Amino acid sequence: MSTIAFDRISAIAKDAARANLGGKVVQRVLSEPTTDSEGEDALRITIVIAPNTIDQISGDALLDTLDYRLDQSAPFN
Repeated sequence: MSTIAFDRISAIAKDAARANLGGKVVQRVLSEPTTDSEGEDALRITIVIAPNTIDQISGDALLDTLDYRLDQSAPFN
């Protein structure tokens, strides 16, 4: 995965987390390259929430964030 693709996907993940969970809830979004179970390039995304905000997150918002998909037609290479 190129650095441009990595940076773009990381930015999209951060925007999705803040849009679904709320900007005051999401402290930061960490991304790091990794490999999947088949040895293919993958991206590990960790969403860090602010202390004492778990009650502000609805189950639907959490699922929407976890299920967020990138547009398949967008080139990332």
